[in-house]
Amino acid sequence: MRAALLSTVGGRNQIISAATQQATGINDAPALCTAKFSVQRKVICAGDAVQFTDESYNTANGWTWTFAGGSPVSSSTQNPTVTYNTPGTYAVKLVATDGSTNSTSDIAGYITVLPSGTGLPFYESFENTTTLSSPKWFSENSAGNQWEVTTSAGKTGTNSAKLSNFNEPVGQIDELISGPVNLPSITAGTGVTLSFKCAYRKRTSSNNDLLKVLLSKDCGESWDLRKTVTSSTMSGTATATSAWTPTPNDWVTVHVTNIISTFWTDNFRYKFQFTSGGGNNVYIDDINIYAGSPSEEPVTAGLKDVGSLANISLFPNPADNEVQIAFSSKAASNEVKFYVTDLTGKRLEQHTVLANEGNNLVYIATSNLSAGTYLIQMIDGTGQRTLTFVKK
Repeated sequence: MRAALLSTVGGRNQIISAATQQATGINDAPALCTAKFSVQRKVICAGDAVQFTDESYNTANGWTWTFAGGSPVSSSTQNPTVTYNTPGTYAVKLVATDGSTNSTSDIAGYITVLPSGTGLPFYESFENTTTLSSPKWFSENSAGNQWEVTTSAGKTGTNSAKLSNFNEPVGQIDELISGPVNLPSITAGTGVTLSFKCAYRKRTSSNNDLLKVLLSKDCGESWDLRKTVTSSTMSGTATATSAWTPTPNDWVTVHVTNIISTFWTDNFRYKFQFTSGGGNNVYIDDINIYAGSPSEEPVTAGLKDVGSLANISLFPNPADNEVQIAFSSKAASNEVKFYVTDLTGKRLEQHTVLANEGNNLVYIATSNLSAGTYLIQMIDGTGQRTLTFVKK
């Protein structure tokens, strides 16, 4: 822009008076305005390296970086590479200089390092999930609605993941991205299947929405398309011209069986990518990853659950001063322990309650916690359930 305004080609330098050129500073050497940086991935797994790119403008010639939780913890290189080994959410700070002026960019929670994934079988029915938030889920799009948890439609129970696609613009892309799942123990003769239930309706017979399933072997650094489900597969000939909610008979089971050995890693992740083609709402439930051939019934053998507790929900999420955990108990005087931990598993708080038979509500203060993502282990004599929440 500076060069274009000062160019003599076509008399451009005559458009702006000499006095205005002086007043606006376009005759002066460029000065540092803003420290700025970027990365290709803000969400990684433990042990991953991140390449930081300096985008400061104009003419920075010195850089002082600070990387909380990273190795190295500081750098004076323009575009440093940093490794993160411990799960958590970390700030990044850059002080850029041109020799006379300094500018600072200090961003809290810029890098998220995911905790180790669970083994198989993996099962998500969203009955104990209140929000699609880190480190368990990530919902991404460029504009419009996002994937969210709904409590009014589920294949199993009442909850599912919903994308309000009704009235979304054609071509809109929305992604529901998982945290890591561990697959290294799979044997060649067994194989892996990813199954899920989906429900969808066209608005008109010409709608061409697409639901794609993509897999990653490297914690989301690269993705491979493994399944494409068309609107006709999900909806058949049925249509709905107003915002639609499925009934129990509207769900279709989808099996992804081409999870080859390349994906049998500790940092396996998967995502659902929905491209709007003018249709109605879409729902996903009963996500199940397991060793073996496709099964119409959920494969959950070996999963730990709170057998005497049900209807568990955590709110608000994100939280400010406290979280509330609602649940029902099948037994009276049921001792339930609540352990608040960070993403590394370090216990920060412990609470014990004697649950009454029926509905219960527990309040846990969070005002003393720093901003970030935390886990609550909810344990009684029959098993455990882990809940996730974000502290503002």
